Amino acid sequence: MSDFEFSIVFCDEVNLDDNLEDQIYGSSCSDCQLSSVDGRVILMFERRAATLVDAVFQVLYELKEIGLAPKVLCVDPCDLVSQIQISKRLDKTRQQIHQYICGQRGPGNFPKPIRYIEERKPVWSWSGVLRWFLDGKLLGVDSGSVGSAKDIGMINGFLANLHNRSIDRARFSKIEDRFHDLVWHETGFSARIPWDLSGPVDLSPNRGDGAAEANGYTWAVGA
Repeated sequence: MSDFEFSIVFCDEVNLDDNLEDQIYGSSCSDCQLSSVDGRVILMFERRAATLVDAVFQVLYELKEIGLAPKVLCVDPCDLVSQIQISKRLDKTRQQIHQYICGQRGPGNFPKPIRYIEERKPVWSWSGVLRWFLDGKLLGVDSGSVGSAKDIGMINGFLANLHNRSIDRARFSKIEDRFHDLVWHETGFSARIPWDLSGPVDLSPNRGDGAAEANGYTWAVGA
């Protein structure tokens, strides 16, 4: 068991008021620090669990019990990072990270940016950056950190899809169907997401009836 620090970020419709405080601090999530940054409500946790995924899903299930799970936007720390964020997370100077990026330090071939916020403002995948440092045996990065970063990226991918579906279900379904047609015949994998965070949940482990599974439990649709 280890202690994991992470934050739950809520969507726009959640506001910090007395009602929200009563909901949070009267629930199993009362161990969090509730705050608002630029109007965005954030819950900061330090949870003891076997893995980071276990810790995050503990909180998601607890938020589901008070009706707030469908309003979760993402989990921080997210996978997209700037050069400044890389330096902060690794507790190194911006100049040191710049030297790794430019090949002046390390084995070279630093991961390419995955996108640009605007011209000359690149962002990287945090899990990809950590993997590079791990492979180069640099800065004490371990495989657990890489795995945790990948897990958060995958969790946020699912949350983004669920959030987009809640905004415009009909439009999301059209896009979902296009991806289903794209990948189903080649891989046997369905691109459709058969569950959400708002319906009933069967907490029996691994029901095995085709419903989506998470953290050893089944998110049952329409149970």
